[in-house]
Amino acid sequence: MLRNYYLGGLLLVGAMFFLSTFATAQKTVGPARFDAGMKAFKVRKYDRAIEIFSRIIAGQPKNAKALAMRARAHSAIKANRLARFDARAAVRSDPNEPLAHFALGGVHHDDKKLDQALQEYERAIQLNPKFAFAFTNRGLVFSERKQFDLAIKEFSRAIQVKPKHVNALLNRANAFAELKDYDRAIKDYSKAIEVDPKNLDPLLNRAKIYGIEGLFDLALSDASRAIAIAPNLSDPYFSRALLFHDQRKFQRAIRDYDKTLELSPNDIEALNNRGNVYGEIGQSQKALKDFDKALQIDSDNPTIYANRAQAHTEMDNFRLAIGDYVSAIMRSPKCLDSYRKSNFFNENRRGKIDQEALSYLIKIKGFIDSSCR
Repeated sequence: MLRNYYLGGLLLVGAMFFLSTFATAQKTVGPARFDAGMKAFKVRKYDRAIEIFSRIIAGQPKNAKALAMRARAHSAIKANRLARFDARAAVRSDPNEPLAHFALGGVHHDDKKLDQALQEYERAIQLNPKFAFAFTNRGLVFSERKQFDLAIKEFSRAIQVKPKHVNALLNRANAFAELKDYDRAIKDYSKAIEVDPKNLDPLLNRAKIYGIEGLFDLALSDASRAIAIAPNLSDPYFSRALLFHDQRKFQRAIRDYDKTLELSPNDIEALNNRGNVYGEIGQSQKALKDFDKALQIDSDNPTIYANRAQAHTEMDNFRLAIGDYVSAIMRSPKCLDSYRKSNFFNENRRGKIDQEALSYLIKIKGFIDSSCR
């Protein structure tokens, strides 16, 4: 299973917008206090930002910008009820303030009320036609709805207003990638990297696309560059591990999966993928350990049950394998193909299955065939 890096970095959209509105906002809010709140927000010290914006609001209870920004800070710490209260208060205080509608749109977006989110973002754009970040967030809504052509239009409008808008470039690239327009995706990722060379998301996404296109040297270069930028984050190692895995360079893949798990011990995808590598090189016992740990973390994952079943099969643990295939198929009928292609139906394996297990296998095969058609 490949990790999907698409949509990476989107949570920064609101923060970037707030920074862009600083010059306007400080005209109505004490510049020093507002600046301090913005700096706290920028470095993700959300509690500190809330404290500062609250002081501003205490002196100016109807300051729409301060209310809107406190709403976004509340959203960042998942205090959705407080974010909702502040965003609505911001709109009531000044219905003509674009940032207030943007903040309320963000609250609706977080609540998955996508129609309302689109309406508020559109209202923000009506009040400020050059509101690049509102265009970007509309694009994100369309991306969530898998309406990628509409998303691309919104991201393009954002880029037209703000040509170096990294999040718009990144997410338009993601939309192009979803449509398998890889040339244009690479072009946008490359532009985003040019604007922000230390941003991991376009680097890792471009590496993934290069891998899909078979350009492994370029892909490995991007993944390694991401590791150099953030050696203490797991995602770059995982990205490079996938590339080595695809090239069947199993020992290198294992080393990078090892590093991924050293940094993120409960990464289910890394555990599953390393287990698959161990299976491919005949180390079924190590594969089982990885699948066991992954299932301790997520006991409802059908893919991992199917993979563990294959490891059990390779070790002639047929009853355990049968149990895992049943667990996989009951959770996802898509695993039926994996079951039908398993080594149970290889004549060389069939002779090793004891009669009781074989009888059970035949029984559940009939049940599965009838219930998963």
